[in-house]
Amino acid sequence: MPCPGIDAFVDNGAFWASFVVFAGYGLAIAPFSYLLSFLFSKHTSAQILSLVVNFLTGLLLMLTSYILNLIESTKDVNASLMWIYRLFPGFCLGHGLFEICTNSVISEQLGVEDIHLLGWGVAGKDALFLYLLAPIYFALAVLVDVVAHSPLAAWSRHLDPVGNEVPAEEDEDVANERRRVSESDADVVRLLGLRKVYRTPEGHPKVAVHSLSYGLPKVRAGLRFAEEHGGMGQAMNGRDGWDEPQAGKMPNVPDHGSSEDEGHPHVAEVSDTHILKEVYHDNAKYKNKLSKMIRDYDLRFGGKAAEIQAALKVDPNTFTGTRLALHRWISWWGFDTLIGVVILGNSVVIGFESSVRAEMPLGCTGDCLCQNQLDPTLTCTGVPLWIILADYGFYAVYLTEFILRLGVYGVFVLKSHWVKFDGFLVCASTLDIIVGLVSNSEFLNQVMLVGA
Repeated sequence: MPCPGIDAFVDNGAFWASFVVFAGYGLAIAPFSYLLSFLFSKHTSAQILSLVVNFLTGLLLMLTSYILNLIESTKDVNASLMWIYRLFPGFCLGHGLFEICTNSVISEQLGVEDIHLLGWGVAGKDALFLYLLAPIYFALAVLVDVVAHSPLAAWSRHLDPVGNEVPAEEDEDVANERRRVSESDADVVRLLGLRKVYRTPEGHPKVAVHSLSYGLPKVRAGLRFAEEHGGMGQAMNGRDGWDEPQAGKMPNVPDHGSSEDEGHPHVAEVSDTHILKEVYHDNAKYKNKLSKMIRDYDLRFGGKAAEIQAALKVDPNTFTGTRLALHRWISWWGFDTLIGVVILGNSVVIGFESSVRAEMPLGCTGDCLCQNQLDPTLTCTGVPLWIILADYGFYAVYLTEFILRLGVYGVFVLKSHWVKFDGFLVCASTLDIIVGLVSNSEFLNQVMLVGA
């Protein structure tokens, strides 16, 4: 298996041992990180600090253990602390890979072929802890999640301070409405004593809704249904005396109400049919006007116009000519998809280039001009031309995208995090090209020839 630079994790049976350790780490780190997230009130803080905790436990604890093991007087202390260290999946991964690497190199140097890298004295303990901790952390995460969001937790006095609240005096109209809703059975929709409590970052509960009661009468329910479903004609569809609504045509409305269904009707019986006609006409006009505005806006400015305007404080209505055409193009979802594909291709090319340079002897440039070029055993393969051309192509794409966004939106575009990332890609590609040109320059080649 060609894996340049990591032979210690591949040869002498190390590949299987590394795979087992990595698989165990993947199973254990997910529920472990989810458990850590319960300690934070914001998901961003949880994500960042989880990375910090995993980094500290994976690297610093491994270094601490290594140093303590080198000192004769602290070996016993380190042996006792190892059981605590292994409670962290990051430490098990780092220590297990370290043991696999060192024992693989030693076995190769000494010519030992039957070394067991997953043995109890090598990486076996770390792998065992990972596979044991994975279901334990998963069960704990599920338990904490269920308890934290259970009805018992929601009703507890710690989360809902209903027992500590002093009843507030209600306005007369509020009290009358509450009594009407509680005593009436004619409403289509009723909410009685609705209450909502949120937990704040400080841990103190905040009552957002307190004993809300609301009743939706039959007529109002019918009008609300009509507004939400595209017109009174659709609201009355299927009722006696109504025809299927047509665009620009008023359906036939009965002079008096319509028959009741089981339970509450869609719309109450209304004798004043002119009210329904006015609502239908107003709703149809509003719907047609709004649909036309949305179509014109999307056709003129593209799908991302509102997002760009809100983020960059730019008014696309002022764009004309070439600027408007470019705005439509770079706001199109396909443009961002194309840039994403280019970034993915760039990462693949970087991997190929790193692999080629890892195989090159020390002291050689990309053109295979080496300091010890007189050595007959020296073999060097330069960086392929297609990789160099691809680097220039990626740089051209990044620079073109950055210039387009800067030209269309001006300096305001620098407020966008996406464009900041574009600037980073341009700077990184520029530095990579400059370093490549300097390392392969004629001046450096002459210096290396003199040194040889």
